[in-house]
Order: sequence, then C-alpha cells, then structure tokens
Amino acid sequence: MYCIDVGMATMAINDIVCTCVRWWFRLHLANTVSVVIFVAVLAEMAAGKGRVSSENYSPRCCVTADCLPAAGAGHHAVVTSLRSPDYMVSLRDLQCSLQRTNPQLPLIVLAVANELPSEIIAEVQHFAEYREVPNIEYDNFNVHRYSKNWFKLNAWNMTEFTSIVLLDADTVVLQSLDHVFELPTDFAWSFQNAPEYNWNKGGFIMLRPCQPVLEHMLSILEHDDTKHFSTEFAEQSFLSWYFEYTGYRLPMIYNANVNFLNASGATAGGADPIMVHFADNKLFNINESHPYWHFMCHRYYESSQHHSHIFVDPV
Repeated sequence: MYCIDVGMATMAINDIVCTCVRWWFRLHLANTVSVVIFVAVLAEMAAGKGRVSSENYSPRCCVTADCLPAAGAGHHAVVTSLRSPDYMVSLRDLQCSLQRTNPQLPLIVLAVANELPSEIIAEVQHFAEYREVPNIEYDNFNVHRYSKNWFKLNAWNMTEFTSIVLLDADTVVLQSLDHVFELPTDFAWSFQNAPEYNWNKGGFIMLRPCQPVLEHMLSILEHDDTKHFSTEFAEQSFLSWYFEYTGYRLPMIYNANVNFLNASGATAGGADPIMVHFADNKLFNINESHPYWHFMCHRYYESSQHHSHIFVDPV
C-alpha cells in the first residue's frame, strides 16, 4: 500500500493510510491548519466504510424489483444543479447533449433562492425547468466549494418522479439513458474513470425519490458531525457510506473523466463512455483548440457544420 501526495492531488491505494499521510503533510507544511481537523479525519475514518442497517436503519420506498415501474408507467427526469454563473456554459452543453441523445427526458435545474442573477435564471428557463430548493450546506476543509454540493440531496424529495438521473452540470451525455431506469434498485452510481481513484463519484447517480430516505439522511447529518465528511468529499463520501451495502455500482462508462480517456476516447476498461465528466478540466476553460472540443455539444454545433459521431441519436 502506498500514497503519493502531489499538492492537493492524492492518489490512494489504501484510503486510511493515504488520508493520514495527506493530512500529516498538510499539518506539517501549513501550521495554520488546525490539529482539530486532523482529529476530525480520524473520527470520520472510525465511522466505518458503510452504513450498517442494524445500527442505522434506513427506510426505503422500494427494494430490488419492487422499484421497477409497470411498463410505460414510469415518470423519469434528469436533474442537475447550478450554484454559480460560471457553470452556465457547462449547463448549456449538458442540455444540448441530452436533447440529442435523450430528448424524451425533462431537464430540471436545482438552485438556491437569491443566489443566481436574474438574467441567468431567465436563460435557464428557456431550455429547462428552473426549481429553487432549500439550501443544505456543511463546511468542507478539503475543497471549500464541496460545502455547497449537499443541497443535491433535495432530489430525494422530488417524488412526482419514479426515477431521477442526477448529473453534475459539468457532464455531457453521449448515449441513451433509458436502460438505467430499468435497474432493480433505488440507488446506483459509478466509480470515476480513473484507476487510482477507488471511491464512488457523484457525477452520475440514478435514484428513486423517497421522502422518508431524505428525512433519514438529514437526521443523520443533524446529529452526527462525522457524517459531514468535512475532510473528504462531502455528499459524495456521505452517499458512498449511506448506500455502501444497498446501492448498485455501475461501470466507469457512466462517469468517464475525460482526463483518463485513452487515445480512441475509450475508458480505462476499453469501452465507449455513456457520459463524460469534466471533473478536473472544466468546460468553461475549453476552446476549439482543446482536444476535448468535440464533446462540447452546444458550442460544437454552433461553430461547425459537421456532425459529431459521438452523440448517439435515440432509436
């Protein structure tokens, strides 16, 4: 087991060893980092890998095959979030890719009241449903902006839908998602397409909305600070813990980090991605000279008469 720490980018084989090493370096090199944070790291690791039902029982609105709607009866949607105008460019590319690959699915954009400029809200309303939801926020010492990601949990309250695919705004969908709604589970997500990352990533989640589950998650977060995962990956770490023993893990093709695609555009497993994720190289930093330009659906089709083969039209 080993851990390589290069600035803020840590590649881990063993989560516990690497987390300790990473925070030892931060404490050693930056005296302004409180020892209290290091204690919080140890407390979070001691919390265990996953939620054990006998100790922390969760209500569930459906189990396995019971989650499948009757043929033709399901009501599905794609949900994403917007907390900064900077991500508007990314959101337009996501919407464009969905329009080309999954035009039957409504796109709903979650936001917090009084956070976005009125002109951004108006622009979103031209191509998606804009919906303001309660803010959920917990401090994160790993990456500050992660503290704002918790409000995505509001997707579990959208019970007018049978199923939801919850996507980060910096993603692009390349193929149909219809089959995802047929999975016999109430929760599914994917590892990131990077062999050295061994945690689930929140860029792609399929969930069955369930208000009792949301209430249970919020109760845990209110009463147990270690479940804020404030030194790790916020809601991603929490959901990984919460659904560790009940959720489905999907292949990397559902969350393919573009930085780790091979020369032919395939994942580490050699398969064509269903969704690509700009987790490190944000879409608003990419122009026509960039090797990932062809993934920029909205801007690609605006600037070129060519048709990209990577967006698979629905049958």
